[in-house]
Amino acid sequence: MKIAEITDEAIARSYRNADPDWLRIAFTEGIQLAMDDNEITSDDLWERMEEHHPDVKTHDHRAMGAVMRKLKAEQAIRPTTLYRQSRRPSRHGAPIRVWRSML
Repeated sequence: MKIAEITDEAIARSYRNADPDWLRIAFTEGIQLAMDDNEITSDDLWERMEEHHPDVKTHDHRAMGAVMRKLKAEQAIRPTTLYRQSRRPSRHGAPIRVWRSML
């Protein structure tokens, strides 16, 4: 199996195992975030979720990757070549993709 296939399977598994309410709300908030800003990151969406829906949780935070991919598939966002350092402590400053809003 190629790395891309392993990554795709891991993201799909995270999506299947995520809380359905969290997925629905994260996608809806992602659409709104893309309408509000020209460039977004998954950190931006996490912050929006924490601010607007602090009680809605999912056990596997990798599901956010699936949400970002769904936003891309729905043509709400598209990837850029830019990366930023994550602000989330759990990510230890890892680079995360910057997405361009298409809305």
